[in-house]
Amino acid sequence: MDQDENLPYLAEYAKSSRASCKLCMSLIEKDSLRIALMVQSRHFDGKQPNWHHYTCFFGRCRPKCVDEIGKFHNLRWNDQEKIRAQIERVGGSSKESGSKKSLKDFVIQYALSNRSTCKKCEEKIEKDEIRISHKEIDPEKPQVGLIDRWHHVGCFLKRRKELGWDDSKFTADMITGFKALDTEDKATISKHLNKKTKKAKKPTVKVKEEVDENAEKINKMLRDQSAKLWKVIDQLKGIDI
Repeated sequence: MDQDENLPYLAEYAKSSRASCKLCMSLIEKDSLRIALMVQSRHFDGKQPNWHHYTCFFGRCRPKCVDEIGKFHNLRWNDQEKIRAQIERVGGSSKESGSKKSLKDFVIQYALSNRSTCKKCEEKIEKDEIRISHKEIDPEKPQVGLIDRWHHVGCFLKRRKELGWDDSKFTADMITGFKALDTEDKATISKHLNKKTKKAKKPTVKVKEEVDENAEKINKMLRDQSAKLWKVIDQLKGIDI
């Protein structure tokens, strides 16, 4: 079995124009970059790809790193860099008005009903109680995409590192929905979530320069290899067999 089949995502260039994007439902043009969420097949014992346009994919899925994407290193270098940059955007964050970032994967609000259950303690979250969500993919229904996994505030605080919360980078007011809270509740949440961890000692300028130089050498080597590979592939496409 291809080890890429065990990864949650797959990237490649469309082999034809027959596949439709699972988000916007429009066709994915031949040779364009497409990324799939791998889901369990209903027809055989294995996984099948649910293809998306590049932009549609990141509206639904949040890979933690490029190693979760099968065949990633077979892509053109520019597309590798494009995907890598998208993943590295902190928590899938985006700029709002001003310089503050908004964390798309975290949501805070007053519970709209008492039907939601905390994903840590498995107890009900009462209506109008503050709840915090981390958006995740349901392993049993991956085709649905990201869904809210609600927690009591206290339970979220205990699990926050496990859920990807970074005390050194994130603050309460970066959570989607924070602005809608009452002033008193904002202060309470901020008190618990705005605890900055001590930053690691920065490397000396000389060490940093050496690390940057080595990283650039490796990147250049990989970039050149990718360019040579795709030059051959593009030449072969023009040969009638």
